[in-house]
Amino acid sequence: MRKLLAILILLLCVVIFAQETAAQKELLKKAEENFELLNINPEKAFHEAIKIEKEAQRINAKKAELQSISLQCHYYQVKGDFDKLLISAKYLYQKADNYHEPVFQSVAHLYLFTVYILNNLHDKALISLESCMEFLEKADENDDFTILVKSNLFISYANYYSHLKDSKNELKYLKLSGVLIRRVKNIDLKNSLLFVNYSNMAGIYYKLDNIDSVRYYVNLSISTDQGKDRNDIRFINLFI
Repeated sequence: MRKLLAILILLLCVVIFAQETAAQKELLKKAEENFELLNINPEKAFHEAIKIEKEAQRINAKKAELQSISLQCHYYQVKGDFDKLLISAKYLYQKADNYHEPVFQSVAHLYLFTVYILNNLHDKALISLESCMEFLEKADENDDFTILVKSNLFISYANYYSHLKDSKNELKYLKLSGVLIRRVKNIDLKNSLLFVNYSNMAGIYYKLDNIDSVRYYVNLSISTDQGKDRNDIRFINLFI
């Protein structure tokens, strides 16, 4: 099974939603913080997400509910449990459709893309990407949440072309992802995402045997390293 490029998806906790009750806002904050726990203790984060989902349904906290379902999808993706990921992604899509949240419908399609591409279902994978773009066109293009999801859509396109061994299109979509990342308002988040993006681009230039560009983007990636998680990216940089 081919390993996907380092995906930025699920850094969705930066989004602030308006017009919610105090209880809904508090639960949304709890759901967002749970994403941070996902990198440290995925099992605990997963079980916490299930609790948050139930509480969100009780108090009608739709955004918190969608966040918690999205985290469960990500958990199954990391675990490589594609049967459960498929079920959870379809569930997320249906909930987002009921709540009229097109960006979360897009997120669901990105998870479906992962299932399809890693099972070599290229036609279905491409349909998921196209559907993701259609829903993003209905969202606020200046919202950080939308920007992040669209950035991940381009990364998924890069992964799609990676499976087709089309390095030029792979590079094209990584560059498009980088353009969006530079629009993110949160400086720390922007640097964290660029850290991954530049490393991915260095990897593509390595395949294209463009050593000068490899060196340039590895150094750019290192320059944005904030010393947090992502030892996998540091290893790739050092390896290259």
